[in-house]
Amino acid sequence: MNRWWRVYSYFLCGAFGGLIGWFFAAVLLANTADRPGTGLRIVFGGVFGGCIGLAIATYEGFASRSVVRFLKFTALGLVFGVLAGAVALPAAQAVYRALLGAGATGGAGSARLFAAGTFAWLLFGATIGLGESLTRGAQATKGALGGLIGGIVGGLPFELARLAGSPNNPTAEQAVLAVSLTCLGGAIGGSIAFVTILVQRAWLEVVDGPAAGRVYEVTKFVDPRLGSRKPGIIGSDEWSANIYLPGDPEVLPHHARIGYVNEHPTLTAEAGTDDNPPLVNGQRVQTWQLGNGDRLQVGATQLIYRQKKGKVRPSRPVAGSSAA
Repeated sequence: MNRWWRVYSYFLCGAFGGLIGWFFAAVLLANTADRPGTGLRIVFGGVFGGCIGLAIATYEGFASRSVVRFLKFTALGLVFGVLAGAVALPAAQAVYRALLGAGATGGAGSARLFAAGTFAWLLFGATIGLGESLTRGAQATKGALGGLIGGIVGGLPFELARLAGSPNNPTAEQAVLAVSLTCLGGAIGGSIAFVTILVQRAWLEVVDGPAAGRVYEVTKFVDPRLGSRKPGIIGSDEWSANIYLPGDPEVLPHHARIGYVNEHPTLTAEAGTDDNPPLVNGQRVQTWQLGNGDRLQVGATQLIYRQKKGKVRPSRPVAGSSAA
């Protein structure tokens, strides 16, 4: 799968989630006062965030072609989305009121209103993006940054409409809100995927098998600061494998792992693979320091390891633990 296609897919899923979130929230708040209290804002934020989280996670679940992973991703996406939205919207509203203050009139008042509203959308998007990153085990800063960008881009239609003076008409206001939340959801989803691709340093491309074309970012699951203490799992286990290789009977549930040893990305064979160890460039390996362009074989599945220029390491076995 092309990495940039993921950005487009995340955008569409996020936009759909934002639109559905607006619809359900509008139904829930249909008979409330024009200025709902904190409790209803929590409900609105939870519904909206949950719909975005569920929509994006649904894409990940379908892409994995696994019922178990689909249920895992969608459940986590819904839970984290609800929590993020329920926290973000009241917090954003509180910040909005604090920044706006009293007596915001005239040109200066309009500018202050616009700045306060934009900051509130920024906080809202960043919190939901943070929740979405935790859903997929990604590094939290990437999701938060993507959500932050999405919040700014997605919130602009609403703030511009308010600055222009939208008509005091409930139908028109709901139409503006629907467009804004759709843009917000799409911007958050697309920005999360874009930032992840933009700052990624190492990834694995699956060459053949049912997962052919999938790209797994290594640094999405493996934090170099944690060394080998929190490695990424390569295998066929539907629940715990970070780099999931289905449909290959030779791939064990936990076949190999990628961690950082002395700041170098390192592949290590898991226990029980003595008769079917992973291969790197055709060599049987136990522990191998990966380099850009290395061709891996896990079971019968071929993968290619990639690194960005400027971070390229030599490919070699680790002293004292190399292959046969």
